[in-house]
Amino acid sequence: FANDSSAPLPALAEELRQIRAALEGAADRGLDELGGPCELVIEPNATLQSVFDVLQSRRYRDRIAILHFSGHAGLDFLQFETSDGDGLTADARALGDVLVHQPALRLVVLNGCMTADQAEALVAERMQAVIASDLELADRVGSLFAGSFYRGLAEDLTVREAFQAAAAFVRGKEGHDWGIRLHLRLPELAEWRLSDLTQDPLWNLPPLPLLRLPKEPYRYLQWFHYEDAPIFFGRGREIRALYDLLTAP
Repeated sequence: FANDSSAPLPALAEELRQIRAALEGAADRGLDELGGPCELVIEPNATLQSVFDVLQSRRYRDRIAILHFSGHAGLDFLQFETSDGDGLTADARALGDVLVHQPALRLVVLNGCMTADQAEALVAERMQAVIASDLELADRVGSLFAGSFYRGLAEDLTVREAFQAAAAFVRGKEGHDWGIRLHLRLPELAEWRLSDLTQDPLWNLPPLPLLRLPKEPYRYLQWFHYEDAPIFFGRGREIRALYDLLTAP
């Protein structure tokens, strides 16, 4: 969340409150019921440096599933806060170059004005899903949409279901379409829930190398080898435990 002292966004604090309330509940349920690695990280006065620090930190960089930005934005920039209060207009491509190398990142929400071109650029670089606006987005509308969207995710709707419900809620409140769109690399990449991640032991592991599928998919009693990785399934928790042992400090 990045506000601007010269052109403040009064609804930003309420948006943060609603998202925190929705996702902290989901995080608690994920930890208590599923034992999954579900955590909410908030940068309430985000600088470009603070965001990069989170994205590059050892603790978070391979675990970030969703990144949400709220603040002033435009066709090719996102505006962050600075220590002197002037604000920093950051080149969206620079942040995008970091985001596309986050192995677990499944959804980016750019809750600011005119961010559709940024969304298309991210999807073209193989980002799975981006929510953005192709119009100037009123402060209250962004807040209404975000609160509704994350409440839907917290109630275990799919990304698509939560998006459609939030968009309908905004239309109902405002009386017309405000240009908020869901950009997808593939249609099926919006059909997941938060619970899918917390129950999947492999969700944030690095992807497999691109290998040709073997001619025969059934191994019967033969050993699986490196080239058989695309057809191997099962033993996810054992793979997770081995991966964590190999990569632990």
